[in-house]
Formats: sequence, structure tokens, C-alpha cells
Amino acid sequence: MRKEVWFGLSILIAIVVAIAILMPSPENITNGHLGLLMLALIVVTIMLGFPTAFTLMGMGVMFTYLAYSHLPMQTAIEQTLDLMVLRAYSVMTNDVLIAVPLFIFMGYLVERANLIEKLFKSMHLVLARIPGSLGVATIVTCAVFATA
Repeated sequence: MRKEVWFGLSILIAIVVAIAILMPSPENITNGHLGLLMLALIVVTIMLGFPTAFTLMGMGVMFTYLAYSHLPMQTAIEQTLDLMVLRAYSVMTNDVLIAVPLFIFMGYLVERANLIEKLFKSMHLVLARIPGSLGVATIVTCAVFATA
């Protein structure tokens, strides 16, 4: 293995050992300790190369289950899964998210029709006599498409 890999693994091992040493016993863990533990584990798993989306999802599920661990096991699992479903549903019913695919579609149409280039060239010709016409043309072009 290369030096960089060994160095990265040694740093990760040092972080995990430091977390294990500095964490209090399970009966003395507070919400602040859990937050720091979650942050440290997210950093370690991302540094190990796991995809960020799956890391955040996995940590969320794991720490949600940990939050309900004082309940019986079946109830804790049900509460965790119910919370996952409710959170996913609330994100999907957000009205603002409807704009994202439409914005991407508008950008695709503008790019395919070469509208930005045509508008920029025409604004540059119109504003050619003004000092700093390139900057002014850029700002006007951006303002036109910001209102769309």
C-alpha cells in the first residue's frame, strides 16, 4: 500500500481510539455527547470513502434507533421506521421542490436554443458605448434570466 493510504488509515484509527477513550460510560452519555459522536462517525465514514448520502441516512437511522433504545426493541424499531417514512413524506410534499425539475428543464431549453449567447451578444452591442460594457451586459443578461 502507498504511504498516503497508511497515513489516512492511521489518522482514522487515531480518531476512533480518541472517541472511544473520551466518551463517558453509556449511562452518563448526554445529547451533546451523542451529537459529537455522530459528527465524528460521519467524518470517519466519509473519509473512508462511503457516499455522503448513504452515510447521512445510515447515521440518521442508527442514532434515531439509539434515541428510542430506552423503549422495548420492537417499539423502538417501529418508531424509527415510522419517523423515516414521515420525514421522507414531508420532504416529498414540500411545494418548493416542484420548482427544481422545472428550473433544470428551463436551463436545458435555454442552453439548447442558444438564448444566453444571443442575448449576451445583443446586450453587448447595445451597451458598447458605455464604459465597462462587458460587465454591464453580463449583469443585464443575468437579471433578465433571474426574473424568468
